[in-house]
Amino acid sequence: MAPEARKKMDLPPEARTGAEREAIRIPGSTLAEVERHVILSTLEACGGKTTAAAQMLDISVRKIQYKLHEYGVVRQRATTQSDEPPKA
Repeated sequence: MAPEARKKMDLPPEARTGAEREAIRIPGSTLAEVERHVILSTLEACGGKTTAAAQMLDISVRKIQYKLHEYGVVRQRATTQSDEPPKA
C-alpha cells in the first residue's frame, strides 16, 4: 500500500471525506454493500451527475436512479426556467 493511502486510512472517521468515511472491508462486505459504495463514490466523484457516473460504471442512468431510490438518497432537482412560477 502506498504511504499516501496509509495516511488516509489512519485518519479518524470525522476527518475523512466522502467515500473515505464510508470505507468498506473486502472481504467482509456483502455484494450489495460494495455496489452501494461504488455507485455513491462514483456519483460523488462526478459531482452528482448521474449521466457521467453511469458512463464510468457502464450502466444505465435509470439503473443509478433506481439504486438511489432504493438507498433512500434524495436528490435535489435543478430548477429550470419552466419550473419557476410565472412572474407577475
